[in-house]
Amino acid sequence: MKSIVRSTTRYDEEAKQYGCTKVLVRYKARVERTPGFAHFARDEYGFDAYVKKEHSNFRTIFTYRNHKINGEDIRCYLALRVFKRGDAEYEVFQLQTTSKSRRNTITGLTSVNWDQIWREVEDELSTCPQPEPLPELTGAETSFISRENGITQEIFDIPIYESKQWVETVRRDDFGDPFKVAEAIEKKIYEVVGDDNEYGLIEIPYGYGDKGEKILCYRLKESESKDGWFLLGLGTEESLVPLREEIEREISSRPETIKEMLTGRCRRAYPLSMFDDKDFWAGMEKDKGFLEKLVLVF
Repeated sequence: MKSIVRSTTRYDEEAKQYGCTKVLVRYKARVERTPGFAHFARDEYGFDAYVKKEHSNFRTIFTYRNHKINGEDIRCYLALRVFKRGDAEYEVFQLQTTSKSRRNTITGLTSVNWDQIWREVEDELSTCPQPEPLPELTGAETSFISRENGITQEIFDIPIYESKQWVETVRRDDFGDPFKVAEAIEKKIYEVVGDDNEYGLIEIPYGYGDKGEKILCYRLKESESKDGWFLLGLGTEESLVPLREEIEREISSRPETIKEMLTGRCRRAYPLSMFDDKDFWAGMEKDKGFLEKLVLVF
């Protein structure tokens, strides 16, 4: 089934008001580029056809419907509202005891013209060029991915590397909310896509910043079309100073071997898409046996 993403005028206005228009852009790209996309069960509300996308202090509410166009099954995810945490309307919306008509009024679903949406989708699909079939793998490519330890970070679109210090910190029992960390990393990576000015050591605030917590990472240009992100440490700004100074000294003494120096600090790597399921990512970070399960060649 092919999935597409659309939004209502009300959603667009609220997203602009709250400064979160990029959330839909990223969600649309993920949904429409993933063959057979299916949302996570944990994102469903358990009533009607509503799903959510949590981001920072907000929730985007979607509804979805299936339709057949020219013999093809199409699912449309329609963004309806953006709610801040604690919003009174949201509290009513999520109650199991709220009537369907009341809930649909809150989200604006009652005023959605699905016939018009499907006509627009059909027009768009009729003008979109059909993708060409993928070429068969060459002998060299087949040999490369079939060799022992053949799954390497080289095939990731945006590889994420984790240092030994990072792994040890997030595994601690007293470490805070890993979901805030995941959101901050993902948000920053998408923010700087196409920006050639922000490379090198970067500090990313996470959580609510009440203790000045930051992520220390390094953005490295690995090729003309790919960046690598190295997660080096996290903690208060003050606690990160020694690590930052140590890395800066190593870089200044060996500028030609930055990647070798950074990967030498790391214990694993994975693609950015791992952040799509933050429950899984958080579990991976806490799992002391995961390092042995995820064996990747640098």
